[in-house]
Amino acid sequence: MYWASLIGTLAFATFYNWIVGRAERNGYAEGFVWFLVVIGVAVTLSAAAITDYDAAMHVFWFFVASGAPMMIGSYLRYARARKAEQDAIRRGDSDNDTAPLA
Repeated sequence: MYWASLIGTLAFATFYNWIVGRAERNGYAEGFVWFLVVIGVAVTLSAAAITDYDAAMHVFWFFVASGAPMMIGSYLRYARARKAEQDAIRRGDSDNDTAPLA
């Protein structure tokens, strides 16, 4: 079962890399890279759980401890940047050439 999980994870990662690349090129990943990482980690841990559930659960909690602050921080940085962008548009700053946010 180990090799099947490993090969399945490799196949998923190859496909997922293609999806993430498209999302980034089309602007869909902006501000949400943290979420794409969470999905990848969840798949990896799920595959690991097939071979050793207890070990995967221990590692899961370490990812939660190290990832939660990064997820929250990334979201807050993105929200602040978007707010600053919106404020600049509302002020009519001439050096801001982005389209108004919906």
